[in-house]
Amino acid sequence: FQKSDNRTQELLLNTAYLSQMTAAMAEELTGHSDAGAILAHLYQNNYFVSLKQAKPEPVYQYHPLLREFLLSRAAETLGKERRIGLQRVSAALLEAIGQVSEAVALLRDTSDWERMVQVIDRHGATMLDQGRSETLAQWVEAMPKDAVQQHPWALYWLAASRLSVAPRESRLLYEQTFERFNAQPEPGVKGLLIAASGAMDAILYELDDFSLLDRWI
Repeated sequence: FQKSDNRTQELLLNTAYLSQMTAAMAEELTGHSDAGAILAHLYQNNYFVSLKQAKPEPVYQYHPLLREFLLSRAAETLGKERRIGLQRVSAALLEAIGQVSEAVALLRDTSDWERMVQVIDRHGATMLDQGRSETLAQWVEAMPKDAVQQHPWALYWLAASRLSVAPRESRLLYEQTFERFNAQPEPGVKGLLIAASGAMDAILYELDDFSLLDRWI
């Protein structure tokens, strides 16, 4: 690292938060049009960079030891605002190529709950369709409880992730979600309807007390 030129060092530090990257992603983070050439040079010279020939463009990945070093160096040399900025941009780039878990982890590390909830909301339905409800629940539960309460959509997806495995817990969470949406200065109709619908689904899954449906009907 010390023997590398400034542009290479800058690229390495700016891309440290990416679990994997294309040349275009490296250019986005560095602003350097030769970012792809630098990555190719690192790979060709066996500088702890691997290459996967993916379409539409190759994907580079740092060796875990190199990435650990770079993250440590970034923490030492980059200012807090710069690091947070890089993490947020890196999260957006990772989400764009389907690395949603990595994007969520970065936003969690920066305590950017607003953006984290937005990512969860964009991918929640797909996660459930894929049978990854436990991972979805873990994303929400990684947030502080007060942050979850402040973001009704986070509560909603936690409720949805519990529907088939713990319907009573899911129902109570849907009720909280409805109350949180209703407490907003301008409650959205979509949020209220989808929370009420979820609560009714949970009651049907419980197969216990169908009189609980009366409130929602």
